[in-house]
Amino acid sequence: MKYISDQEFVKIKQEDIVSTDFENCHFKECDLNGIDLSKFKFIDCSFDSCNLSLAKVNQAYFQNVRFIDCKLLGILFEHVNTFSLELFFQGCNLSQSSFYNLPLKNTQFIDCVLHEVDYSETILIKSVFDNCDLTNSIFESTNLEEASFETSVNFQLNPLKNNVNKLKVRLGGLPGLLTEYNLEIL
Repeated sequence: MKYISDQEFVKIKQEDIVSTDFENCHFKECDLNGIDLSKFKFIDCSFDSCNLSLAKVNQAYFQNVRFIDCKLLGILFEHVNTFSLELFFQGCNLSQSSFYNLPLKNTQFIDCVLHEVDYSETILIKSVFDNCDLTNSIFESTNLEEASFETSVNFQLNPLKNNVNKLKVRLGGLPGLLTEYNLEIL
């Protein structure tokens, strides 16, 4: 196992990854589609304009990891190591990914496409969904206490099946909380 710190990796491919432990590293414009990151460690790292779609992340360790303008389709984040888990997403497409049963307090999703993402049983206390499209995303037994959906669209969640105490939504987002009742809101 090789440890790498304080380096920048630009336009690398998955065969160029020879380490499993990275600290304070920056990955830019890397095509890592389908890479197996199982048991890798990323501490204080960032991914900028990278493609990590369908990456395998079994027991991967993500502490203070930022994803900016990345393609992250179909990633089963539910399999990551939850110790000190801290993620940030901006301008990313995470469609068809899963965060099932993860502790994601204070996580920020900014300007993201989140189609068909599974947030079932996820702890999203004080998390922010800022200007995100949540079409067909799943919220079931999710803790959304003090979370913010103020500027996001196309979310649907049942307040009786989720903890929505002090959830922040704008008036235009109320239909997403009432879908279960099949109301015609005019």
